[in-house]
Amino acid sequence: MIQRKQEILIPSLDLGGTKIDFAFFTADEKRKIALEYPSIKVIKENGKANAERTFRLIAELIKERTREAEKKGFFVLRLLGIGAPGLYMEDKSVDPRTVPNIPDLSIIKPVTFLEDLLGDDWKVYIDNDGIAQAVASAFLFILSKEFATQWSQILEDSGRRIIYFGPGTGFGAGNITTLRDNNVQPVSGNQAFFDILIRDGKTAEDLL
Repeated sequence: MIQRKQEILIPSLDLGGTKIDFAFFTADEKRKIALEYPSIKVIKENGKANAERTFRLIAELIKERTREAEKKGFFVLRLLGIGAPGLYMEDKSVDPRTVPNIPDLSIIKPVTFLEDLLGDDWKVYIDNDGIAQAVASAFLFILSKEFATQWSQILEDSGRRIIYFGPGTGFGAGNITTLRDNNVQPVSGNQAFFDILIRDGKTAEDLL
């Protein structure tokens, strides 16, 4: 009997100021959603998301859903990708000015904290949610049938830059460059324009 090839999945998570979305994606070029789940709420204190308690919830969620996926016959990579509010620094910390909806996210180092909760065999990669969405959208855009016939030259003329804007609890954005091999590369720097504290503890969104 011919045995079906075991499908490899990548766990992916979107953390917002109010809710958490989670799914497993296939590890092939198409990156299709293999398993998707209902949103769950972040844990709040005094009207703001509590980062430490929410990340503990996320760790339990990942462990439980990984076990469920493996029981269904999937192979789950111990590699978690997260899109989250904030500007992430080289030392894995978060710029405190960029996370007004999850203020204590800047107190913990999310990658290190979550890797410790998940265990030694897990690796966590986190970036600004606007950047993550920009990379995903650009990747799908480049793979589309319309790209070669309608958009390839327009992108070339614009310096191969794509900017993404997305409304959420705040207003996120991502700025990426498409390379000539059709891979995409995030542009460094703060992308969450409307999440930056401007003055008196208020964001641009608060001041509009």
